[in-house]
Parts: sequence; C-alpha cells; structure tokens
Amino acid sequence: MKGDKGSGGIGGDEGQRNPYPLPGQDWDPPEIDSHPPMPGVPMSKDGPPMFPAAGGRQARTGRHRPWPAYLVMVVTFVVIVSLAVFQISGLGQDDDDGAGASTSSAPPPSSPEPEPVSTVPPKVKGWRAVSSAKYGMAYDVSRAWRILPTETLSGFDGLDGKEPVMMSSVATYRKDACKDGDTDYNRGSAGFNQYVEGDVSQVARHAANKWATHAYTVKGDPAPVVTLSAPKTVKVGRGKGVHVRADVVIKAQGRCDAPAGIVHTVAMPGVAPGKTTVFVLMSDQGVPDAMPKAELTKVLGSLRPSQAPKPGS
Repeated sequence: MKGDKGSGGIGGDEGQRNPYPLPGQDWDPPEIDSHPPMPGVPMSKDGPPMFPAAGGRQARTGRHRPWPAYLVMVVTFVVIVSLAVFQISGLGQDDDDGAGASTSSAPPPSSPEPEPVSTVPPKVKGWRAVSSAKYGMAYDVSRAWRILPTETLSGFDGLDGKEPVMMSSVATYRKDACKDGDTDYNRGSAGFNQYVEGDVSQVARHAANKWATHAYTVKGDPAPVVTLSAPKTVKVGRGKGVHVRADVVIKAQGRCDAPAGIVHTVAMPGVAPGKTTVFVLMSDQGVPDAMPKAELTKVLGSLRPSQAPKPGS
C-alpha cells in the first residue's frame, strides 16, 4: 500500500501553499551527508567517529529496516569540540572532566536519560519544542515523541559502502514500537541535516530520495519504490525554502515493517555561504500505530526560526 500521495506542499495538496510559516534548523556534519552529486563539486569525506548503535543494529552493518532504533551515535562533547567544523558556541557543551565521578568498580544502575529541555516555547499548544542552536531552527512534537539528547546523531548506514545519512536535534515517534530479533523499530523521526554546496531544490530532492532509500532498504531484499514530488517553494520565516515529499512503497516486509512510508524534506539556505540546511521528517504508514497525517502536517507547520531575526534582516 502506498502512503498518502499527491501532496507536493508541506502537509497539503499539490498547488496549496503551506499555511504555516516555515523557518531555519539544526546541525549535522556536512561531511556525513554532503551535496548531491554535481560535476566539479567534490564529496566531503570527513566526519565524526562512528560508534555502535545504542540499540538495534550496529553502525555500518549494511542492514536497513524502517525505524530500527537507528545507528544512534552519541558523539561526546570532547569529540565535537576537537572538530573545528562542529564547534558551536552556546550549545550547552558539557565541561565535565570526570572529576567527582564514582570510583566504584561496580557499574552504575542504568536509568533512562532525561530528555533535553528546550528554552524555545512551542508553537503548537501542549507540544514540546525541539531546537537547533547552530541552525537557529526549531520544530514541535507531541507527547508521543521522544526527544534525543542534543549531542546524539541519528541515521542509517549506507549499503555497499555508500555514505550514511545522519541528522541532529532529533526526536523519534513511538520509539521501540516493535522489536524483531535484535532490531528495535520506531515509527517516525525528525531532525536537521546539513549539505555542502548544491542548488536548494536539488538538495531537497536529493535528501528526500536518499533518506527514503537508506531508511527503507534491507540488504538482499527488493529495493523500495520511491516517488518524489516536484520541488515546491515554501515560506521559511522571512525567507524561503524548498519542500519535497517522498512516498515509499516497501516490497520486503518483516514482522515489524510498515508497507509504506513518507519522507518530507525542507531545504533552506544554510548558516554559511555554500551550505544548505535540511529539515527531515519521516513516518511509517499503513500500520495501526503510524503517525496520523494531521500530526505530520502540524510538525511540518511548526518549523520556524528559534531566534528572533536581527534588526534589518
């Protein structure tokens, strides 16, 4: 079954402009998912170290299924600070050097990490804001979402040696909704990603196709069918962005797999010349616990700058 099709705009029908004003976003290393292949523009190769997934599959196993607890990568602030390209001031960096840590040989009892608290008020009443300090962007999610720690990168490893896709300032919808063997499944995810160079419309299409393919491809199984909408200009704060929607039909289905999925991308001029910021919103479809389409529309509509524009901007 194919997902809700025919919407070229943000959460609406083809030809309709998104009724919600859109604005900026958060950080993801351009090295991990750079520009779409373009003549004369080299693909960046550097990136943060890849750590084993916090749950589900391990990084770069070549195995993909929709919403397996991703290859969640907890990048320590020390690593972030050591990479100049990722240095961000005011991101709530942890200066803890380990002083005062317990010297007991027994491991501390495990407890769920508290969700980060955003200082940005939500736009949607009763929801919570997820903000990106670097990109100056924010979006809102309902209580069915789990907001991941700011330093966590989430994404999918690439098949056959291809580069992975990663995003930051991530929230997951119905985390661990299903478990199949060692793989945990969520039903949706959202976050920010950064690309180097490339036309904004091209980046929006490239990102939608790449995230849809990476998230819903299982090595050795038939590839999913991905259908992209035409790029559509949308309002992003006082500026503009480009929205593309990918409808995905999954041919290979396991016990926890959804028969369809939707990937929305909104690409905007980035925080520096030659960079493009992309908001990614993905959701399984065709299963009882799938995200309602009305909620998808609200999440997209809540996209906005997290900081007031500077005078004269």
